[in-house]
Amino acid sequence: MDKKLIREKMLAVRASMSDHDVRRASDVIQQKVIDYLKNLKESPFTDRAKVHIYTPIAKNKEVSTDEIINYLKMASYVSVLHTFIQINGAWQNTSLKKQDTVIEEFVNYDLIIVPMLAGDQELNRLGYGSGFYDKFLSSQPKAVKLGLCFQENIVDKLLIEPHDMTMDLIVSA
Repeated sequence: MDKKLIREKMLAVRASMSDHDVRRASDVIQQKVIDYLKNLKESPFTDRAKVHIYTPIAKNKEVSTDEIINYLKMASYVSVLHTFIQINGAWQNTSLKKQDTVIEEFVNYDLIIVPMLAGDQELNRLGYGSGFYDKFLSSQPKAVKLGLCFQENIVDKLLIEPHDMTMDLIVSA
Protein backbone atom coordinates (compact mmCIF):
# COMPACT_ATOMS: atom_id res chain seq x y z
CA MET A 1 0.00 0.00 0.00
CA ASP A 2 1.44 3.39 -0.95
CA LYS A 3 1.87 6.27 1.49
CA LYS A 4 -1.16 8.18 0.24
CA LEU A 5 -3.48 5.25 0.86
CA ILE A 6 -1.92 4.56 4.27
CA ARG A 7 -2.39 8.23 5.21
CA GLU A 8 -6.04 8.13 4.17
CA LYS A 9 -6.59 4.94 6.16
CA MET A 10 -4.79 6.26 9.25
CA LEU A 11 -6.69 9.57 9.13
CA ALA A 12 -9.95 7.59 8.95
CA VAL A 13 -8.87 5.47 11.93
CA ARG A 14 -8.14 8.63 13.95
CA ALA A 15 -11.40 10.27 12.87
CA SER A 16 -13.31 7.22 14.12
CA MET A 17 -11.80 7.54 17.61
CA SER A 18 -14.05 9.19 20.17
CA ASP A 19 -12.74 12.21 22.06
CA HIS A 20 -12.81 10.05 25.19
CA ASP A 21 -10.64 7.37 23.55
CA VAL A 22 -8.19 10.00 22.27
CA ARG A 23 -7.89 11.52 25.76
CA ARG A 24 -7.57 8.14 27.49
CA ALA A 25 -4.86 6.90 25.10
CA SER A 26 -3.11 10.29 25.22
CA ASP A 27 -3.01 10.12 29.02
CA VAL A 28 -1.39 6.66 28.94
CA ILE A 29 1.13 7.73 26.28
CA GLN A 30 2.00 10.91 28.18
CA GLN A 31 2.58 8.99 31.42
CA LYS A 32 4.88 6.56 29.57
CA VAL A 33 6.87 9.52 28.19
CA ILE A 34 7.10 11.22 31.59
CA ASP A 35 8.33 7.95 33.13
CA TYR A 36 10.91 7.70 30.33
CA LEU A 37 12.02 11.29 30.95
CA LYS A 38 12.36 10.68 34.69
CA ASN A 39 14.69 7.79 33.92
CA LEU A 40 16.82 10.03 31.69
CA LYS A 41 18.23 11.81 34.73
CA GLU A 42 21.15 9.39 34.40
CA SER A 43 21.77 10.21 30.72
CA PRO A 44 24.50 12.53 29.41
CA PHE A 45 22.11 15.20 28.11
CA THR A 46 20.01 15.85 31.18
CA ASP A 47 22.02 18.84 32.42
CA ARG A 48 20.78 21.91 30.52
CA ALA A 49 18.81 19.74 28.08
CA LYS A 50 17.34 21.35 24.97
CA VAL A 51 13.95 19.86 24.12
CA HIS A 52 11.60 20.40 21.21
CA ILE A 53 8.03 19.11 21.49
CA TYR A 54 5.01 19.48 19.28
CA THR A 55 1.75 20.98 20.40
CA PRO A 56 -1.07 18.86 18.97
CA ILE A 57 -3.48 19.96 16.28
CA ALA A 58 -6.78 19.15 18.02
CA LYS A 59 -8.83 18.84 14.82
CA ASN A 60 -6.40 16.11 13.68
CA LYS A 61 -6.84 14.18 16.95
CA GLU A 62 -3.10 14.05 17.56
CA VAL A 63 -1.75 12.60 20.80
CA SER A 64 -1.98 15.26 23.48
CA THR A 65 1.27 16.62 24.95
CA ASP A 66 -0.05 18.99 27.63
CA GLU A 67 1.09 16.87 30.59
CA ILE A 68 4.51 16.27 29.04
CA ILE A 69 4.90 20.01 28.44
CA ASN A 70 3.89 20.75 32.03
CA TYR A 71 6.44 18.21 33.28
CA LEU A 72 9.20 19.65 31.07
CA LYS A 73 8.42 23.22 32.15
CA MET A 74 8.99 22.18 35.76
CA ALA A 75 12.03 19.94 35.14
CA SER A 76 15.15 21.66 36.44
CA TYR A 77 17.37 19.95 33.87
CA VAL A 78 15.49 21.41 30.87
CA SER A 79 17.04 24.73 29.82
CA VAL A 80 15.30 25.09 26.44
CA LEU A 81 11.74 24.06 25.62
CA HIS A 82 10.54 24.91 22.12
CA THR A 83 7.58 24.12 19.88
CA PHE A 84 6.29 25.06 16.44
CA ILE A 85 3.26 27.34 16.23
CA GLN A 86 1.61 28.82 13.18
CA ILE A 87 1.99 32.59 12.88
CA ASN A 88 0.50 34.33 9.84
CA GLY A 89 0.29 31.00 8.01
CA ALA A 90 3.94 30.01 8.60
CA TRP A 91 5.27 27.58 11.18
CA GLN A 92 7.61 29.33 13.62
CA ASN A 93 9.91 27.84 16.24
CA THR A 94 8.89 29.36 19.58
CA SER A 95 9.78 29.09 23.26
CA LEU A 96 7.35 27.49 25.68
CA LYS A 97 9.33 28.89 28.62
CA LYS A 98 9.48 32.48 27.37
CA GLN A 99 5.89 33.33 26.47
CA ASP A 100 5.94 32.02 22.86
CA THR A 101 8.98 34.10 21.86
CA VAL A 102 9.98 33.32 18.25
CA ILE A 103 13.39 31.62 18.09
CA GLU A 104 15.53 32.87 15.21
CA GLU A 105 18.83 31.11 15.91
CA PHE A 106 19.60 27.48 15.12
CA VAL A 107 19.43 25.19 18.16
CA ASN A 108 20.95 21.74 18.50
CA TYR A 109 18.30 19.84 20.42
CA ASP A 110 18.93 16.88 22.71
CA LEU A 111 15.40 15.49 22.52
CA ILE A 112 12.68 16.02 19.91
CA ILE A 113 9.15 14.73 20.47
CA VAL A 114 7.13 14.54 17.26
CA PRO A 115 3.59 13.55 16.23
CA MET A 116 3.03 10.51 14.07
CA LEU A 117 0.14 9.70 11.79
CA ALA A 118 1.44 6.12 11.69
CA GLY A 119 4.48 4.13 12.73
CA ASP A 120 5.85 0.61 12.42
CA GLN A 121 7.91 -1.88 14.40
CA GLU A 122 11.11 -0.69 12.71
CA LEU A 123 10.65 2.81 14.17
CA ASN A 124 9.60 4.35 10.87
CA ARG A 125 7.31 7.37 11.03
CA LEU A 126 4.58 8.53 8.68
CA GLY A 127 3.41 12.14 8.84
CA TYR A 128 0.98 14.15 6.78
CA GLY A 129 3.20 14.16 3.70
CA SER A 130 4.72 17.64 3.59
CA GLY A 131 8.14 16.51 4.80
CA PHE A 132 8.11 19.23 7.48
CA TYR A 133 9.34 17.04 10.34
CA ASP A 134 11.68 14.99 8.12
CA LYS A 135 13.50 18.21 7.17
CA PHE A 136 13.60 19.39 10.77
CA LEU A 137 14.77 16.02 12.14
CA SER A 138 17.46 15.69 9.46
CA SER A 139 18.98 18.95 10.76
CA GLN A 140 19.24 17.39 14.23
CA PRO A 141 21.39 14.24 13.86
CA LYS A 142 22.41 14.07 17.54
CA ALA A 143 18.91 14.49 19.01
CA VAL A 144 16.95 11.59 20.44
CA LYS A 145 13.86 11.35 18.25
CA LEU A 146 10.73 10.24 20.09
CA GLY A 147 7.47 9.73 18.20
CA LEU A 148 3.97 9.61 19.72
CA CYS A 149 1.26 7.54 18.06
CA PHE A 150 -1.98 5.79 18.91
CA GLN A 151 -1.72 1.99 18.93
CA GLU A 152 -4.43 1.89 16.27
CA ASN A 153 -2.02 3.67 13.92
CA ILE A 154 0.87 1.21 14.30
CA VAL A 155 1.23 -0.95 11.20
CA ASP A 156 3.44 -3.92 10.35
CA LYS A 157 5.59 -2.13 7.80
CA LEU A 158 5.62 1.35 6.28
CA LEU A 159 7.02 2.14 2.88
CA ILE A 160 10.00 4.39 3.43
CA GLU A 161 11.99 6.66 1.17
CA PRO A 162 15.57 7.89 1.55
CA HIS A 163 14.48 11.24 3.04
CA ASP A 164 12.26 9.62 5.71
CA MET A 165 13.62 9.93 9.24
CA THR A 166 13.32 7.03 11.68
CA MET A 167 12.61 7.45 15.36
CA ASP A 168 14.80 6.30 18.23
CA LEU A 169 11.68 5.44 20.18
CA ILE A 170 7.94 5.26 19.49
CA VAL A 171 5.51 5.51 22.39
CA SER A 172 1.95 4.30 21.79
CA ALA A 173 -1.11 3.13 23.65
